[in-house]
Amino acid sequence: PNDKRLVAYAVLHTAVNAAALRQFLAQQLPSHMVPDHFIILEAFPLNPNGKVDRHALPAPEAERPELATDYVSPQTELEQQIAAIWQDVLHLENVGVNDNFFDLGGHSLLLIQVHSRLREQLEQPVSQLDLLKYPTIRALARHLRPAAAEPHPTPIVEPSLQSNLSDTPRTNDIAIIGMSGRWPKATNAAQFWHNLTQGVEGIT
Repeated sequence: PNDKRLVAYAVLHTAVNAAALRQFLAQQLPSHMVPDHFIILEAFPLNPNGKVDRHALPAPEAERPELATDYVSPQTELEQQIAAIWQDVLHLENVGVNDNFFDLGGHSLLLIQVHSRLREQLEQPVSQLDLLKYPTIRALARHLRPAAAEPHPTPIVEPSLQSNLSDTPRTNDIAIIGMSGRWPKATNAAQFWHNLTQGVEGIT
């Protein structure tokens, strides 16, 4: 590809994964100097002169890198929208909603690209500080649209009321979420509702 990416190639003699390498280098280097990709090799390819053959090094794949975080796919429309931008900027086929942007190979320069794309596509303002404070898709989505990020609770209807509702001729759909008050000629809400459906006069 024509884009410039920092790729680290390593031959390891101990069991260390790419996520551990990334975390270690992130503590030692500025974010823009941490490699975007880590490729573990059994041995470096050599040219006839015994030097590393850079042209024979494998290109980084578009797969999600090995992370300590389990993959969780985007669920809401907003999460999917943010994920699509991340995938395009980071050149990855998929990203999880709990993946940290910087653990995926992101850095400050790529963050600027993400910020620009989000401002173009979202219907509300988003700052670069927001992207730093909320570096995962799920955290950012909940910050931008709290109501859209959480499923709405289902109204609970008392069984006795539900039974009376099912016996009533249907006109418009209704749902009783909760009520309190005085019930003329009835000891509770269920009996009051029953009286109404049966045409019993409740006012003396």
